[in-house]
Amino acid sequence: MYLPKSDPDELIRNALSSGRKTPSELKEICTKKNVSKQTYHRHLKRLVESGEVKCQKYYESIAPSIDSREILSVIQNIDDAIRDKNWEKCNFGILLLEHKCHVGRTGLIPDLLTALAKYVNIPQLFEDDSSRFELALIMHEILRNEIELGNPKVATQIEKTLLEPTCKIALHSDRKSRLRALHFLCLTDKKRSVDVILEILGQPIDQQTDIDLESYRHALLQSNLAKKQASYIQNKLMELAESNDARIRLKVKRLLKNE
Repeated sequence: MYLPKSDPDELIRNALSSGRKTPSELKEICTKKNVSKQTYHRHLKRLVESGEVKCQKYYESIAPSIDSREILSVIQNIDDAIRDKNWEKCNFGILLLEHKCHVGRTGLIPDLLTALAKYVNIPQLFEDDSSRFELALIMHEILRNEIELGNPKVATQIEKTLLEPTCKIALHSDRKSRLRALHFLCLTDKKRSVDVILEILGQPIDQQTDIDLESYRHALLQSNLAKKQASYIQNKLMELAESNDARIRLKVKRLLKNE
C-alpha cells in the first residue's frame, strides 16, 4: 500500500534529505504541497520528539531515511506472494527488503516492524535458511542503527516488537541464523535475552565451535546486555557451574576462563 504523496512526514523527510532548512524554509516547502500549518507543526513536532529531526537554529535530518513507500511496496509484494503461496518470490522479496534496510534508515516505519514479526511466524519462511538469516539480519540492522543514532525511544519500540521473533530465531535455527540473532540480543537490556542465550549455551549442539563460544562470551561478559544485566548473568552462570551435566559445567568454565 503506497502512502499518499502529500504525507506530511514524507514531505518533511524529503525536504531535509537535501540539507538543513530554516524553520521558514521548511514550512514553506510543506505548505506549498497543500499541508496546513497546523498539520505541518504537529508532524514536525512528532519527528523531533522521535529523534529523527534535530532542531537547533536549523531543522536537519540526523540520518538518511529511505522513502517508506519503497519499503511498503516491497512488503506488499511479499504479502501478495504469501497469499499466492509463491515462496520463491517471498524469498526474493525478503532479500530485496534487506538490501533496502541496509542502505537507509527504516526503524521509524511501524509497518515494517509488524511485517518482520509476522514473517518469522510463517513456517514456510522460517524454515528457509536464507530467509530466516535475512530476517535476523534486518532486525539487527534496524535496532543497531537507532542505537548508534542515539534514539532510545525508537530503539525501545523496535526491541518491544522484535525481541520475541529474534528469540525464536536464536532458539530454533541453524548456526548462521542463530549467531546473527545473538547480535540483536546483545544490544538489548532484557533478562529474556540472557535466558535465551544461556538456553542456547546449554544445548547439545555439536557445531558450537570456539568461534561460537567467543560470541557467547561477548554476549554474556562484554556486550551492552552484559553491562545492563551483570548481576543477573553472574547468578545464572553460578547456577550453571553447579549443573549435574558435566558438559554444561565445562562450557561455563571455558567461557569464564577465556580459553
